[in-house]
Amino acid sequence: MIKGKLPAEFIQYVRRKKRTDVDKDALSQIKDLINTPRFTEKKVTFHGKEIVIPDAASFLFMQDEIFKKEIYKFSTLSKSPYIIDGGANIGLS
Repeated sequence: MIKGKLPAEFIQYVRRKKRTDVDKDALSQIKDLINTPRFTEKKVTFHGKEIVIPDAASFLFMQDEIFKKEIYKFSTLSKSPYIIDGGANIGLS
């Protein structure tokens, strides 16, 4: 892999994701993130808030896992549950 370039498998994954219903601003941001070199800090708008991400590839993968596939979803009686992210990756959850 050339330094700063995303793996071909990841680019194909994101291209498949772009075919789903996504608003134009989000699609533009995804295109920008695809072209961002690995491990480059970047500001993005996510769920209406501006955040700083340390790696575009990790962000794109994790936002799909956490928010679309809902891998942390659980049942609770609490009206305001929360998850403690132990810092094993980029802190997106």
